[in-house]
Amino acid sequence: MSFIGSVNAETRKWLGNNGPAFDGRQVYVGCSGAFTVEQLLTRYAPKAKLWGNDVSLYSGVLGAYLAGQPFRLDVREEKFAWLEPYLADEEAKAATVMVLFEMLKYEKANNLFKQRHWMHYMNTFAAFHHATVKKLQEHKKETRMEAYTSRDIFDLLDEIPKDAVVIAFLPTYAGGYERMFKRLEEIFDWDSPSYGMIDEDRKKRILTKMMERDYLYLDDHEWKGLPMVAVVRKARMKPVYIYSNMTALHRGVMKQQRHSEFVPFARLGGEDEIT
Repeated sequence: MSFIGSVNAETRKWLGNNGPAFDGRQVYVGCSGAFTVEQLLTRYAPKAKLWGNDVSLYSGVLGAYLAGQPFRLDVREEKFAWLEPYLADEEAKAATVMVLFEMLKYEKANNLFKQRHWMHYMNTFAAFHHATVKKLQEHKKETRMEAYTSRDIFDLLDEIPKDAVVIAFLPTYAGGYERMFKRLEEIFDWDSPSYGMIDEDRKKRILTKMMERDYLYLDDHEWKGLPMVAVVRKARMKPVYIYSNMTALHRGVMKQQRHSEFVPFARLGGEDEIT
């Protein structure tokens, strides 16, 4: 069981290489997601003070656990009342949400493949939960946060100090979080925040607030007039454009590296028979 996230390997490498630019700074991550940024800066900017933030249940329960904060999580849907023994503490809650999120891909058991996967999760949930707790414990050793909040980034920006750095990889399409985590929100009751949908107009307003201080902004399309410091291009995937006003950052263009080897075997043709 692993964290979900959308920061690709090349972007992670670039951010790690630029860790010294954030060292000793107060850094607020507006959309923590799977806490990739926090984990990278924990390692490569060891003197930075990090704050996490997001609005989803998935990030919320993980963030609370990683920051050592309480998190209210109750089963709302009676069908899943059997999960209650797995909500004993914040560590157990985080592991439960992670396992269930993967498990729910097979809830609509409309074919044999999904039916078998669903039953496998049901029969071995305790084992999956135990293994995920172990992974969470390792992640906690690698993630340092002063605190975690579940706030609308638009409102949070009004409270972030002007001498801090703010980092944000906003949802790339409106309603993305809602579709991804809809089922979790139906199953659990928690102290969910109120927030506005992030469309293009709201992105512009958020960016205007971000530019009042040092910032790092990632998006999957170009923004004319913003200072671009790096771009990541991968085959069959949208580019990742990285914008910032921080002069200490290294500029770069990163592309997916492809390696191929000649294989000295003849291809099967239409007339060949597989015995």
